[in-house]
Amino acid sequence: MATIKKSRAVRDDGVGHKALSIVSQREGFRRGGRAFSKEATVIPLALLSQEEIALLKGEVMLIVTEVGIDADDDKAADDDKAAADDKAAG
Repeated sequence: MATIKKSRAVRDDGVGHKALSIVSQREGFRRGGRAFSKEATVIPLALLSQEEIALLKGEVMLIVTEVGIDADDDKAADDDKAAADDKAAG
């Protein structure tokens, strides 16, 4: 599962690709099959379904912010997603 640490994320200014920066109010909180901590976890939107985005944004234990990420980070996440899809299919 691809995640990018907060240091690689930047505020979304309309440039680059979008992602969610997610911080849990409690260490080890789980939602949508993922564990979150008090340190930001950044997940490219390309890796999330609309239902997962709504679930994460609607969870009161999570602080969710839309951010922009470098194209290289988004490409790496796409490669990880393709590998996971291949593994699940085969």
